[in-house]
Formats: sequence, C-alpha cells, structure tokens
Amino acid sequence: MLTHFLNTAKTVNLQNLKNCFVQSAKSGFQIKLAKHTNKAQSNFPTNFVTLKSHFHTQINKIEQKTDLTWLKLSNRGEALLGKGEYLKAKEIFLKALLTSQQNCNTAQELETFNKLAVIDYAMLEDFQSASNYCDKWSKLSHFLKDYDSLSDSLSILIFSLARVGEKEKLKKALLDFETILIDQQKDQVFKRLMTHKLGSLYRSLGDYKKGLKYLQQAQELLEKHNESVNGKEKEKTQEQIGHEKLNEEQEIGLLEEIYRSNLKLSQLEIAIVNGKKLVKKLKSKNKNVESLRTLMDLAYFAKILKKHTDAIGLYSEASTLAEKTGLVDELIAIQIVLGELYSLTKNLEQSRERLELSIKICTEHNKYQELVTSYEMYGNILFNFQHWDDAINKLKETIDLSKKHNVQCSEGLALLNIGNSYNFLKHYDQAKDHYLKCLTSLEKSRNRVNKKWEQLISRKVKSDERVETQKLINENAIEINGKKFQIAKRLETTISQFDNIQYKALLNLMHLLTKTSKYSEALEYGEQAIQLIEIAPVDHTCECNNEESRQEHTNITKISVYNEIQKIAILSKDLKYAESIIKKNLSLLKLFQKIDYQHQEIDSLNLLASVYMQQNKWKDACMCLEKAIHSSQAISDNVSLVFSAYLNGKCLNKIGNFKSSDMFFELSKNTFMILNESELKQINNLLNLTDSENDFNDKINNFKNLNKALKVDDN
Repeated sequence: MLTHFLNTAKTVNLQNLKNCFVQSAKSGFQIKLAKHTNKAQSNFPTNFVTLKSHFHTQINKIEQKTDLTWLKLSNRGEALLGKGEYLKAKEIFLKALLTSQQNCNTAQELETFNKLAVIDYAMLEDFQSASNYCDKWSKLSHFLKDYDSLSDSLSILIFSLARVGEKEKLKKALLDFETILIDQQKDQVFKRLMTHKLGSLYRSLGDYKKGLKYLQQAQELLEKHNESVNGKEKEKTQEQIGHEKLNEEQEIGLLEEIYRSNLKLSQLEIAIVNGKKLVKKLKSKNKNVESLRTLMDLAYFAKILKKHTDAIGLYSEASTLAEKTGLVDELIAIQIVLGELYSLTKNLEQSRERLELSIKICTEHNKYQELVTSYEMYGNILFNFQHWDDAINKLKETIDLSKKHNVQCSEGLALLNIGNSYNFLKHYDQAKDHYLKCLTSLEKSRNRVNKKWEQLISRKVKSDERVETQKLINENAIEINGKKFQIAKRLETTISQFDNIQYKALLNLMHLLTKTSKYSEALEYGEQAIQLIEIAPVDHTCECNNEESRQEHTNITKISVYNEIQKIAILSKDLKYAESIIKKNLSLLKLFQKIDYQHQEIDSLNLLASVYMQQNKWKDACMCLEKAIHSSQAISDNVSLVFSAYLNGKCLNKIGNFKSSDMFFELSKNTFMILNESELKQINNLLNLTDSENDFNDKINNFKNLNKALKVDDN
C-alpha cells in the first residue's frame, strides 16, 4: 500500500494523492498515521515536497516501531521452536501475524503465514489448520506475484488437504499449481523447476503415473535448455558456470525421481535405462558411493528380469567402484552374486574365481557370516555342476564354519545336497544318513522360527487392539506395523523354504529306499511327503494367488507322489495299501481333464486291475480294465488283459464283444488259465466261430497249452 501511495505521489496529482492516502488510512494501513491524516484532511498541504517529507517522517517513525515489534515477536517464536515448545511458538507467531496485518506489511505477513503453516503441518500435525494458513499464504503470494512463495504455499497446502481428505480442494490446489505456476510462466527455467516440483508432488501423493508425466516434461525442458547453452561458444561467466552446476544437481535429482517412479510403476526395463543415465551423471560429479548403490540396484533388477549378461556387466562395474571406495561389505556381496550369475551362464571358472575372491576378502576382514554364505554358494554351485566330491567338501566346510563362528547358514539345504551327492556317487548309506540329518536339522530350525512367529503374533495382536480401542491413525504406529509385516513375511518365506527342503528330502529318501528294495520304509517317507503337502498346500515351485489355485497345485503335487507310492506299494506286496493309494490317486485324477492326466488315470486303472487280479477279484479287475479301455479308446492296448480277466472272472457273456476269430487266436496266446470244454464251447458260440469239429478241437488244444498261473509284472 505504501508503494502504491508513493507511486501515486510521483504523478503530482494532489487530489489523487489525497484520496489514496485517505483510503490507505481507512483500510488500516497504519493506525497512528491514519489519525494524523484525518486531522490533516481539512488543511491538506498543497506543496508536494512538504507533503512528501511530512509523510515520510511519520511513516518512518511508525514503521521503525512496528518493525521492531514484529521482529521481536518473530525472534521469540523462533527461540521457542528451537526448544520444542511448538504451541507457545504458535501463539507468539499469531501475535506477530496480527502486528504485520495492522501495519499492512505484506512481506512480514507472508513470512508469518509461512511459519504458522509449517508449525501446524510438520510439528503439531494439525493438517486442517495448516491448510487454512496455506490457503491465505498462497492467495497473498499470488497477489504479490511471489511465485517462489506461491509454490511453497501450494506444496504444503496440497499435502495438508491430502491428509484431511479434502479431495475437491486438493484437485483445485493441484490445478492452481499447474495453471498459475506452469502454464502462465514465460520464464522457461522457472517453468521447468515448477514442472519438476509438480511431478514430485504427484509422486509423494502416490500418483506415480502422473508424477512421471511431469517429471519427464521437466527433463525435456532441461535437455532443451542444455542444448541451447552448449550451442553458444562464447566464454562462460562465473555466474553462467554457477547456473550450470545448479542445473547438473537439478538434473541428477530429476533423473533419480524419474528412475524411482519407473520402479514404483514396475517399469523395470525403463528403470534400468534411466538408472544408467543417473549413474553416468553421478559418476561425473564423483559421487561414487551413490553410483555404486544405484548400480547394485540396477544389476539386481537385471537379475530379476533374467538378463544375466546385463546383470554381470552392471555388477562388475559396481565391483570396480566398491574397490575404489573401499566399501568391503558391498564388495563381498557383489562377488557372491557374481559367483551365482556366472554359474547361471554356465561359466564355472569365473564363478569359482569370484567366490574364492569373496572367501579371501571375508577371511582378511573377519566377515564370518559372509564367509559362510560364500562357502555355501560355492558348494551348491559345485553340486549343480555335478562335481559331487568337491560339493560334499565345500558344504561340510559350510556347516562346520557356521557352528564354529555361530553364524547362520541353510544347514538343511546343505545336508540335502550332501545326501544327493552321495546318492549320485551310489554311497547309499551315507546318502540316507545325510537325508535323515537334514530332516532333524529342519525340525530344529522350524521350532526356532515358530517361537519367533508366536512372539510376533502376540505383539501384533496387542498392537492391533491398541489401535482399535483408541481409534488412532498414527503414522509412526503404521510404520511399526509395516516393519512387523515385513518380519512376518520373512518368517513365512523361511517356513516355506523349510517345507520345500523337507519335501525333497522325504522324496529322495523314498526313492533311495526303493532302489535298495526297502519298500515298507520307503512307503513311510512317501506318506510323510503327502502329509507335508496337505499341511503346506502350495506347490513349492509355483506362486498361487488364491485358494482355488493353491488347492489345484496341492492336488497336482499329491498326484505326482501318489503315482510313485502306488508302484512301490505293489512291489511291497501290501495289496490292501496299494488298493487304497491307487483309489485316492484316481479320485484326484478325475478333477483334471488334460490329456496328460487321462494317461495317468489309465495307468492307475491298469495298476488297480493288477492288484485286484492278484487278490482274485476278477470282476473288479474287469471293471477297472473296461474303464481304462473306455478312457483310452484303444482296445488293442489292454485287450488281452481284459480278455484274461473276463475268462478268469467267468464273465463269459462279455466275451461276445470280441467278434474276430483272428483276435481270438491272438488272445489265446496271452490267456492265463486253462478252461474246461463247456466254457470253450460257450466262448465258441459267443464268438460265432465255425462249427467245424476239427477247428473246434484246434481251439481246445491251443487253450490246454496255456500257462496255468496268472503272471503280473512287478514293474
């Protein structure tokens, strides 16, 4: 208002000057000056110089006094903030706001609104009050065309409105930011900065798609600016150099936000491209630690995408930086992952080299956990490359070092692979011994994890009850619960890994004992595998998103185990048990319509028929074989077995299905029992064969020469 008054004074239009000054007084520009003006209205000076001098004298006196009052209040408020007395500080700043408004000092008013908004938002978390102050602050900033202040006020306003759920006001604030600060700006540098800021705001609000849109626009503006600067060959001033350095820092920040947005939107391949640009910029500024961390992230994403060659390149670059910066933990971690990646690309030599380097560094720096991890990785890789003896030695060293230094290792997996190695070497006793040790180790580990799980559930229940009863949404509490959720997820994953290893150990024991003809013992471990599948129903090689898919994979896993158990049961001569297992398998196989499962169903029906035959249950065997023929739609596959079952089951009326005399002769070769003459005559009539006496006698002779006992293939 004072500026407006003095500008009017320059026109030397005394009437306008008088009106302006009186209006200033009426609007409460300065109380004491207003009183003085009212007195002076009747005798308004006509000499401009005298008038100007008089006004300046009065204004200076009042401003000095009021400025001092506001400054004292502001300093006092700052001191209280430093002590953490936020409510008292707010009271003081409210007094300062009143003083600035009484003095019509917009600069002071603007600064005070800023302080009050920040106190409410960041310190008192009174987001409703903060949004009110921000609203007034933004309007004043807009009126004064102070766009830096306007961007700050709108930023805090947007976050405050988001916290209180004022969706319509939030939309308007975001629109204001875009239209006032970006669309109406001719200054390209300011436009770019505000576009960047708006992108950051959207990211913070969780709208990564929109945030990425504005961040990319800001990047384009920055690239255009850089092109225009680089095109000029004149000597750069210190100021220009300073601006360039600032632009480089802004570019790094912008690239990082774009990269992070790509990650949030699961755009991993694009994130890797932008991440590489970021690393290049970070390296140019000698920010080696930041470059290293980013490279390690990029390499990890490449590994997730199974781009092993790209991942190796990125990790190798990171390894060089880790060595340069002296970050030992990162250097070791990189060597271990490179050892794994080289093994995946079938490069055992490079894999060995990296893991041996990791072991060397770990030994030098007493990094025992990493040392054990390196040995474990080494042993498992040697196992995968079928270097059985070396794998056994490395994995045994892993377990010994783990116990010696009291650090963790996947003992269950190590013991499983030692057992597998002995199995491949045909050292069956040692293989069995290590499979059993594996199961014992897993049981101990599971008990430890279950205790942690129980403690976690107990704490979580208490936490949930507290939140529910108090009806609080406390950001810190959410963060704590978030951490607990992560712990729970890790424990769940660990238990799943135990299940997977235990499942493999049980199956391997079953196979091993079958090979050594210990069928009954093999069946015990097969049953345990089935029980484990029912307890942990997820197929260990597949992620299931819902209960239906989980149940489907449970059934698929059970079928694969039942297919093996039913054969072992027949070999064990425990026919009752074999019958029950095959029936369970058939009930599961009926759930699947795929051709592969239909073939498995036919195999199981044939096995069940053979079990019935061994128990002289011929009619039951006939039913099984009929189902098998119906399913396969190929009579010739099982026809001789069916014919035998019909004959032995005295189901002579069924033999009428076979009309071909050629087939009859073929079947006679594979029929397992001697028939009497009346039965042969009945068969002859059913098959509509010739009544020639000689021909009939030939049939009798053929049947009399058949084997007397039913033969069943043990396999």
